[in-house]
Amino acid sequence: MDYELFKIAGAVAGIGGIALAAVVYIFREVIRKEIFPRLTKGQAYKLLNRIIVLVFVIGVLGILAYLVVNWQNGSRGNTSQGREAQTPTPTPATSELSGTVLDQNDNPLQGAKVTIDELPGMKPAETSSDGLFTINYIPRKYGEAVRIRVVKEGYQPNPYTEDVVIGKTPRIRLKRKK
Repeated sequence: MDYELFKIAGAVAGIGGIALAAVVYIFREVIRKEIFPRLTKGQAYKLLNRIIVLVFVIGVLGILAYLVVNWQNGSRGNTSQGREAQTPTPTPATSELSGTVLDQNDNPLQGAKVTIDELPGMKPAETSSDGLFTINYIPRKYGEAVRIRVVKEGYQPNPYTEDVVIGKTPRIRLKRKK
């Protein structure tokens, strides 16, 4: 029960809540016995004054302990062992691009190869029997434009290129060569 009191006080009010919980824990017998009605005004004032000072002192000690711990953790990264403080490297945002490749009659084209021009190392996507393609793990954010290249033997233009916005679903139409 005592642990729960400190846990709840810390979660709700931070260091000040822990300080108040500590004072309540220390003075719980005084509070429980309802001693205040039996005290004179001067005695009650002194008791409340000491409780408030104790809450303040515990709060200040908590803040100082927090600062010392953070200061020590910050200086550990720069020790004489040559270790430097490391900042985490953010993971680049990746997106996916899906679309459809159709012929001039709006029939899906299977087997068309779709690549992104600016990212030559990426594996090309091949359209399914429904003409659908999806390129995953594009190192760009949604809303950015990329140039895609579509290649399908027997269709023109070959290759077909178009600037598309990641997050939109492009519908690409190719014409059969005559």
